[in-house]
Amino acid sequence: MKARIEALFPNSTQALAGDSSRFMFLVLGLGATGLWTLWFFLVPIARSETSSLARIEVDQAAYPIQAHVSGRIRHNHLTLGKEVRAGEVLVELEQEGQELELKEGQARLAAVSPQISALQKELATAEQAREQESQAVQTGIAQAQAQLRESSALTLYAEQEAERAARLRSEGLVSERDLMLGKTEAERRRAATDSLRLAATRLDQERNQRSKDRESQMERLRAEIIQLQKQTPIVTASIDRLQFELARRTLRSPVDGKLGEVATLRPGSFVREGDRLGAVVPQGNLKIVAQFPPSAVLGRIKAGQPGRLRLDGYPWTQYGMVHAVVTTVGSEIRDQTVRVELAVDSHTSLRIPMQHGLPGLIEIEVEKITPASLLLRIVGKALSDGSVSDGNLGNRI
Repeated sequence: MKARIEALFPNSTQALAGDSSRFMFLVLGLGATGLWTLWFFLVPIARSETSSLARIEVDQAAYPIQAHVSGRIRHNHLTLGKEVRAGEVLVELEQEGQELELKEGQARLAAVSPQISALQKELATAEQAREQESQAVQTGIAQAQAQLRESSALTLYAEQEAERAARLRSEGLVSERDLMLGKTEAERRRAATDSLRLAATRLDQERNQRSKDRESQMERLRAEIIQLQKQTPIVTASIDRLQFELARRTLRSPVDGKLGEVATLRPGSFVREGDRLGAVVPQGNLKIVAQFPPSAVLGRIKAGQPGRLRLDGYPWTQYGMVHAVVTTVGSEIRDQTVRVELAVDSHTSLRIPMQHGLPGLIEIEVEKITPASLLLRIVGKALSDGSVSDGNLGNRI
């Protein structure tokens, strides 16, 4: 039946078929337009800020290894990637001169103490000898004074006897010889008394002189002890300074970690004070550090916003991306950029060996906005700048 109708009315049949096709295309076009309109006005899209100045770092800053003084390398233990412990020796500079001075100072310090001890013993002996001499002289003086008193008493008795003999002679009761014997005995006793008095005086003078000599000797010993005691802190300070210099010529690892950077150094190579010889990367959690232009950060990037890092050398379509969350946003501009730190998502599972220093490109989602709102924002900004035109408007969109 249908074949007969098409045979009787071929033109009409073709016209109806063409109208049906056009209607279907119209319906599809209207549907697509409606869906696009809904997407344009209702579906938000994510806007991101990107930076190619991003890399993975540990949450603790790397510790640089710098030469504290100028000198030549004696031993070099720097090996890239080597695990080191805090306090481990990494580089030793030549220090023979300081070591010799240190030994000399230590020898001087070791000699000072015995000298002080010897002088103190000599001083103690001198003080003891002074006391003993003082006691002995005091005893001698006391004995001489006792003899002097005895002699004075005998002298007084002899004088009295001589006077009595003189009276008796005047009365003719004694002979001239007895009178002369009495006077002679009195003179002898006076001479003996004077001799004992002089001896007592001499003993007292000797005691004073010996005391002065001993005191002078002890003062000299005390002065020598004080002089040596004054030298002790000076020598000790010199030793401390040399030990400090030796410590500065021995570079040690400040923390546990891994050598992430080393300089090519050979024994005998000369380094200057402040030269960077390497860096120790401490053990810790990984984070992402990125540098953004101030216009992309200030007021736009905030803590809690998600981010994705595409690592250089690891295509993200094959290895995936590192997911992270913004934790800290800098507030100061440095070198025309602002620092942003992100915490690596602990649930990120990659085949990439995550390690300190991996660079990449970071994307941080700053907002979600519909295409219509985005278009209005661009147009409004262009109008406010007074630079809207068909060409640059198309470029902004």
